[in-house]
Amino acid sequence: MAFVDDLGLQLILIGLIALVIFYVGARTYIRYRTGGNDKAMSELKSSAPLIGILGFVVLIFGVFGELAWPLFAGTAGVRYNILFYDPTMMFGIVLLAYAFTIAFNLKTQYLGLFALGAGAVTMYYGYHGYLLGMTREPIALLGLYIAFGGAGIFTYPMTLVIDRISASRVLPSGSGARKEVGIPAGTVLVAAHAQKVVGEAKYRLGISTNLTFVLFLLFLVAAAVIAFMIGLEAIPSHLASAP
Repeated sequence: MAFVDDLGLQLILIGLIALVIFYVGARTYIRYRTGGNDKAMSELKSSAPLIGILGFVVLIFGVFGELAWPLFAGTAGVRYNILFYDPTMMFGIVLLAYAFTIAFNLKTQYLGLFALGAGAVTMYYGYHGYLLGMTREPIALLGLYIAFGGAGIFTYPMTLVIDRISASRVLPSGSGARKEVGIPAGTVLVAAHAQKVVGEAKYRLGISTNLTFVLFLLFLVAAAVIAFMIGLEAIPSHLASAP
């Protein structure tokens, strides 16, 4: 398979994906607070096709990089493909799994568990890549892997919330009843609480769930910013010569 230097494109792409997921998460939260369960799930379903396509592209990049990036045995590229394309493949799998689970109304917590493991492994890769000085900017590398890894880890509690929202029903207007929506009490986080107010759907999320959601979004923002910075800086040098 021929070698093609597409690292700049991939960095910009994963930065854009992080930005899209941030936007989806923020809009879903707003829709949940203002419109309830159905509106929130509708927002997630609307994002599934695009994220699925992006996941498929990322997975192709990951497979391609694993096969083609080592120019020949003994070069630095042999190490480089492991550092970058192992996490890339896991990222693509997470995105594709999200699209399928949301589109077919399946439980997302299994995806979340995989994302948690993938996030922890991504941090592990970044830490050792930093120690070995495998890039020209090891601190930026470490920041990128911590940001994406953190977003992956916090994906798990977010999927628990999505599953509870998907499984719960919006109560009839005027019922004045209360239902729990959020992370199950058996987890390390406190369950989110949703309260139906007479005549309109207003929900109050628990502090722990809100904090988890904010951290998830912050990791996504950091991942997008760092990916853009590295990608834009890498493009000129990669245009001049292959790494």
